[in-house]
Amino acid sequence: MSHGLLRLAHHHRLPGRPRIHLDVRPRERTRDEEVTALLAYGAFLHADHRGICGPGSGWVTLADPEGNLFCVLRSEAEL
Repeated sequence: MSHGLLRLAHHHRLPGRPRIHLDVRPRERTRDEEVTALLAYGAFLHADHRGICGPGSGWVTLADPEGNLFCVLRSEAEL
């Protein structure tokens, strides 16, 4: 499994949340295929923002088993 990572400065901190938030951009699968795979590996759906700006847009926020949030973006091929 190969991913691209996007790192952005995060200036506000939410109580009880880590300072790091990862955005994952799949390289070998579509966003939806990657979400399905990550859910099968044990991630939990936190928020679904697919279609937020029209068909094919948006992202999905998942949580790992410890509750750390991360987003799955569209792949380069889907942009």
